[in-house]
Amino acid sequence: MNNTDLLIGFGEVGQAIHSIFGERREIAMCDPPKGLILDAFAADWMHIAIPYTDEFIPTVVEYTHMYTPKHIIIHSTVPVGTTRKVERQSDYIPTYFSPIRGRHPNLARAIRDFPKWYSSPLPGQADEEIEVYYATAGIQTRRAPSHEFLEWAKLLETFTYGYNLVMWQEIERQAAKIPGNKQANLSTLKNWLYEKRKCYDGDLGIVPIYDLVPGPIGGHCVTENWTLLEPMMDPDLYNWLVKSNGLRKP
Repeated sequence: MNNTDLLIGFGEVGQAIHSIFGERREIAMCDPPKGLILDAFAADWMHIAIPYTDEFIPTVVEYTHMYTPKHIIIHSTVPVGTTRKVERQSDYIPTYFSPIRGRHPNLARAIRDFPKWYSSPLPGQADEEIEVYYATAGIQTRRAPSHEFLEWAKLLETFTYGYNLVMWQEIERQAAKIPGNKQANLSTLKNWLYEKRKCYDGDLGIVPIYDLVPGPIGGHCVTENWTLLEPMMDPDLYNWLVKSNGLRKP
C-alpha cells in the first residue's frame, strides 16, 4: 500500500489531523463506524483520534498489532496514565501524546495557531523524529516533561474553563437573591470585576467574565473531560461541579 501514515478515527479531531498532515503525506483513514475499513499494512506514523472510552487502550493496541506502525501519536484527550499503558501493551513502539487544542469545530486552524505539544517515550532520537515530522507539516512544537504531565495539562485546560463556567452558575444563583433586577445586578457586577483589569498590573485578581446561555454546559469536551480528571480531584470539588451543572437543567 502506498500510504505511509494511518489515521484512526475521522471525527472532528481526525478530520483536522487529516487536513493538516494530508497536505504533504498520504494518509489512510480507518473509522469502521463511518464505513472506513482498511486491510492490514505497515504504517509509518499512526495517528489516534478516537474518543476515550473504557475500551480505548485495547482498541488502540489492536490497531497497533494490525498495522505495525513505527510510531504512534495519540491526539485524543485521555486520563492520566493512558499513553504509558498503550506504549507498554504495544511492545514499546515509540508512542507520543500530543493533544489537540482549540475550539470545535475549527480544530485544523488551532493545530497551527497553538504550538503542538508532545511527550515522548525517551528524550533524544524520539524527540527529533516527531519534531521533524511536525515541521514538515508547518507545525511548531513544544516538548512536555512526561506523558503524565501533558495528559494532566490537557485535562486542566478544559477543567479550568468548566470551573469558571460553574462559578458563574453559582454567581447567577446568588444574584437572584439580591434585591433588584437580576440581570441589572449581574451587569453591574461584571463592570465592577472588569475594573481590576484596568487598575492592577498583570493578572492579579482578574476574574473571568462570562455571559451564560440557559441550561447546563453544552458540548462534549468540558463535562466529559472533568470526568476523566475526577481521579485527580477532591471529591467535594467534583461533586460541586456536577451538582451545579445539574441545577441548570430545565
